Amino acid sequence: MPLSLVVEPRFYYGIDRRNRLGRNISHDSSNYFSIKTAFAAYRNSIYKIDDVIRIVNAFLILPSFGIRRSFAKNFNYEFSTGFGLSYNIFNNNNSCNCDHLYNSYDLQAKIGYTS
Repeated sequence: MPLSLVVEPRFYYGIDRRNRLGRNISHDSSNYFSIKTAFAAYRNSIYKIDDVIRIVNAFLILPSFGIRRSFAKNFNYEFSTGFGLSYNIFNNNNSCNCDHLYNSYDLQAKIGYTS
């Protein structure tokens, strides 16, 4: 199981328009853009090349688009999708001819409770 640190600043847009149209804007009910940045550090071996066990640490930068809506007073749902890049760092032997840069996709569906 990786140890992860994720920072995802969001820019909500269209809140003023939703308010003018009389739609619900509580608990940030709007569309948003975000840039998810993450670092994941794995403790277990991920794969083996030339009898050398590789442990992968990865950086991720992923711009995404999502919608968040409130329902039933304190509940909300959220859908988001994004595409970005992941850079993998090999701990044990950096001399391998492995690809370090990968495409990353993100698709999320969440249901939450806000007090």
